[in-house]
Amino acid sequence: MRGKIPWLFFVICISGCTDPNNIGNDADIHDSGFITDSDTENIQDSGSDADSDFDSNRDNDGDGYLAPEDCDDNDASINPEAEEICDGIDNNCNIQIDEGFDTDADEYTSCGGDCNDSSADIHPEALEYCNGTDNDCDGIIDNDCICHCPGGGCICVPGSERYCDTPEFSLWGRQTCIDDGHRWGSCGEIPIPSVCSHTESWYSPAGVECCVESGLCCQDMWDYDGDGESWDSVGSCNAISCE
Repeated sequence: MRGKIPWLFFVICISGCTDPNNIGNDADIHDSGFITDSDTENIQDSGSDADSDFDSNRDNDGDGYLAPEDCDDNDASINPEAEEICDGIDNNCNIQIDEGFDTDADEYTSCGGDCNDSSADIHPEALEYCNGTDNDCDGIIDNDCICHCPGGGCICVPGSERYCDTPEFSLWGRQTCIDDGHRWGSCGEIPIPSVCSHTESWYSPAGVECCVESGLCCQDMWDYDGDGESWDSVGSCNAISCE
């Protein structure tokens, strides 16, 4: 009898001592409260989804618009219903910047450096012409400028206008400088400008005088400047020199 007791103890120990916590399989492990690798992944996935839901529902700047539709959720003045202002920023989140502020449609706004938003020929990066104007908006007039007439002979700025005497009946007219700057185009009849309404006819010294004194660009019909020419221009004109 004594020789059999150790063997019985060994058998009992194998079944009871190899698993001191009496955990028999994965199911028992799970039930016992231990966390498996798959459980860890499920917890991480659950946490990630929760963070995502939180992000899509936040309103950091308190402007009433959630992050997905608010293009800057850290600035309450920027949201889908904000007023667009000329500041180089998409204020109303429509993926456009300063829309409605480019008056001359040259793709530059006044807040974007356009020093004359009423002329498409004047803006940053425009060619600087020798015309008494800061064409490229760098604050300097006619620096390293290009002459419209490289060989000389320009009498006017292409596209500019002046008041003139119509060929018939000596009526008020207006003409445009042609593209090469060498001459003025035809003189088309227009009503007498309101600033000179007292002048009945252009064909008189009073007509040219009123035109000049009103700050307009005018044909020097009566040699107002005394240079012996009657086809040149006087008044507020953008004369250009290509000497």
